[in-house]
Order: sequence, then C-alpha cells, then structure tokens
Amino acid sequence: MSRTAHNDAPLLTDASKTLYSLVDGQAPADTVRRFLMDEFNIMAKLPTLPAYIQPNGFHTFKLGGIDGDYLLRLHYWPQDLPEAGESAGIHDHVFDFTSLVVAGNAAMVNTHYDMAQAPESPLSLYKVDYTSARESQIIKLGDHFRPVVIGRDIVPPGGYYEFPAGKFHTSKIDGNAEAFTLLATRLHAGLDGPRFLAPSTYTSDTSTYKRQEPTPAQRTHIANRLQAFLG
Repeated sequence: MSRTAHNDAPLLTDASKTLYSLVDGQAPADTVRRFLMDEFNIMAKLPTLPAYIQPNGFHTFKLGGIDGDYLLRLHYWPQDLPEAGESAGIHDHVFDFTSLVVAGNAAMVNTHYDMAQAPESPLSLYKVDYTSARESQIIKLGDHFRPVVIGRDIVPPGGYYEFPAGKFHTSKIDGNAEAFTLLATRLHAGLDGPRFLAPSTYTSDTSTYKRQEPTPAQRTHIANRLQAFLG
C-alpha cells in the first residue's frame, strides 16, 4: 500500500497525540469524550479537517497522523446508510486499529470472516492501491471467493473494539440509528492492500476510484449531530 493514502492528514499535535493515546489505551469513554470536545476542540476543527465519504456511505475525518504510520480518525455512520447484502462491505485493512463508539444511539455490529475458494461463487477479491490521498487503483486479485463467518460481536455506545491488519470483517450500525466512532490506527508494514470482496462484475481487472468529499452542508449536519450527542 502506498503511504500517500495518509498524506493529507494533519500532523499530530500535543492534543491529538494525547487523544490517540487515550483511544489506543482504551481509556473510559467519558474521559475520551470530554477531551475530544474540550482540549482537542473537535467542533472548531470539523469544518476544515481532511474528509471523504467511504463507498458504503459513512464519513471519515482525519484528525492527525505521524508519517502515515499512526492515524487518528473520526467516523460518522449516518442513519440513512443504504441497505446492503450480507457479503457487501467485507474488507480488511493494512493497519491494526482500536475503535471507540464515542457517540450516538447505535451499537456497532462487527462480523469476522475467513475466505474460501468456491467455484460456484460469483464474488471476487480486489485490492486497493492508493495513488494519491484522493485517488486509488482497484485491482482484481482473483475470482470465486466465498466468505465464511467465524464470529460476530455487538459493541454498544461507549464500548471499544479492535481489528488486526489483514483480517476480513464488516462493521455496520445496528438498526435505523447513527453513531460516531473514534479510531487509533497503526500501519502494518509489509501488507498489500487493503482488500475487499465484491461481485466479479464490480470492475475490470484494473480501474480508478476517486473519493468523494463531504459538502459544507454535510459537514455542518455532522457537526450538529456530534454536538447533540456530546455537547
């Protein structure tokens, strides 16, 4: 994976380093919430933070990074995410991460998967090769893969969860609600990807994907929702 995927993140300040340590060390949720709102002053930063909309609809805000290896992110999971099938959104990461469901009224449902070869499966495995902070190449790795569920956990607001690099999973909000998650990520050297599962007709062997950015109106809405939960 090219580290340019992280290059638009602001450098970690003293406040964001402390916030990173709080999340990475799984400090009490109320401690993290107070620090996020007060010392870090997230409400003043939200209008200008580097941000993009993920393919499955949630929003990522980059709060700070160190040379692309360590990154602090805020994810917003809106109430109106599109319905998706069981296999939709299965992916892995090239980083380990610890995540706190920092705000909202929804639990996070995390499902863990292994991959198996299955000649009858219409699903293929793809990888993302970042060419810039906003653009990536989508490369097909192979056809006829089948996901095998190996575990599932439900994390309520205020709870933490972790994923190691290279492990396939999905994360979805439980029900028609919304949530904010705060992630401390650690890049795992030597892994290629990230990878994801999609229909074999998803793309040609190689294609380009451009990330969308949230509009000013969307940023304002997200800030208002965070303020409503934590203000």
